[in-house]
Amino acid sequence: MGYDKGKIKNKMVKSSTYKDFNSKTFGKYKALDFGKVYLRKVTNFLEKINDKKGLRVLDIGCADGSFSKYLKDLGFEVYGVDISKEAIDNAKRLGINAMIHDVSKKFSFEDGFFDIVVMMEVIEHVYDTDFLLDEINRITKKDGILIITTPNLGSFENRIRLLIGKYPRLVEYRLGKNCSGHIRNYTKSVLISQLKEHRFSIIKSITTNIPFPIYAKVPKILKEIAIRLGDLRLFSSFGYQLIIIAKKV
Repeated sequence: MGYDKGKIKNKMVKSSTYKDFNSKTFGKYKALDFGKVYLRKVTNFLEKINDKKGLRVLDIGCADGSFSKYLKDLGFEVYGVDISKEAIDNAKRLGINAMIHDVSKKFSFEDGFFDIVVMMEVIEHVYDTDFLLDEINRITKKDGILIITTPNLGSFENRIRLLIGKYPRLVEYRLGKNCSGHIRNYTKSVLISQLKEHRFSIIKSITTNIPFPIYAKVPKILKEIAIRLGDLRLFSSFGYQLIIIAKKV
């Protein structure tokens, strides 16, 4: 049986590269959404930092700037970068020092400029992840902090899906409708290994939650327990997203 190439092509997003795709797809993306567990956990860590005033934070993939604005209101000196002009325009309207930047290129910031770099749900969209991590190391102060989140290829759900012959979640083989432009996939051990290669030591490695109760129609208290259990080392390889806090050495 043959197939109609024209029909398939029409279903695809008309973007020449993954950069174009990401720029169009995430231009209006709302960065601040506490319904996202990874964001809650990253925010909890940042809120506990003392003497926030004067600490420079770079929000890579700042989207509409809403998360950057939240950090600014906490007292941090916040900068944001994103590949999307529309996203940066939104961030600037919120008063964020934001600029268009393609993370496949060198940052314009000087060496050791930032105390903290936050990169949430970005690295899975990047072609040359080694170059990006080298650049992050360059612009981060000695003993500065890198916070990174990314989908977990090795989540409990993905292991089960592969076992029964289903395609894993958040792993994509084309650009198109209902896709997010993911071109890199990480397990906990691989991400930690790569960060160490780029001169970061691991402070904390957690996940969003233990996998099963969070999606079920169960009482909120059980969901909160599932989220808290995601902070335990025993479960940190099995959750939906990886959350790594590292220090430049």
